[in-house]
Amino acid sequence: MKQLKIEFSLSEYNEKHTIYLGDSNFIKHHSKTFLKKYLSTYKKVLLDNVRIINNYNAQIYCLYRNFYFDLSEIEVQNISSLFDNFNKQFNWMFDNLGGCQNSIIFSKINHCIYTNIDILQILKSHSHTNKNYSLKNQSESLLKMISDFQETYERNKKSLDLNRDYTKQNLKLISNTLKKASNE
Repeated sequence: MKQLKIEFSLSEYNEKHTIYLGDSNFIKHHSKTFLKKYLSTYKKVLLDNVRIINNYNAQIYCLYRNFYFDLSEIEVQNISSLFDNFNKQFNWMFDNLGGCQNSIIFSKINHCIYTNIDILQILKSHSHTNKNYSLKNQSESLLKMISDFQETYERNKKSLDLNRDYTKQNLKLISNTLKKASNE
């Protein structure tokens, strides 16, 4: 099973361990076990969202193939190039070569989101010029879903604090011991 390689490091100052959370955000704590629990929850948040990105990409690919014969050669080349780019970036997230790759993983996740949006923009543009209402409705719907997903992803990534559950709706991922450890 593919896993994201996110690590924490020991800071030379104040003898605190540090996890880079993306967007210039860090979490520092003196307890290594506390950070291990936090990191496992944070990885779950990211992996759940990476799976969602992958599912959206599959839906977009199906949409693209359904309307493949309607697209111009240039549109097909552009979209194919974007799908290749998505696959390279997506696979790179799980590459375990090198050291701490926290910052790179976050940029690859964002890159995959924007690549999906770019593909949908091409399909939407084609639908407007050729008055293809089925493609227009489907591409606009997927654009809205990805836009909503992106907002939720950013909110989840930034709001995973020590006193709050990852999602209130379905899962309780941060155990009581994690909450107790945050008070230390």
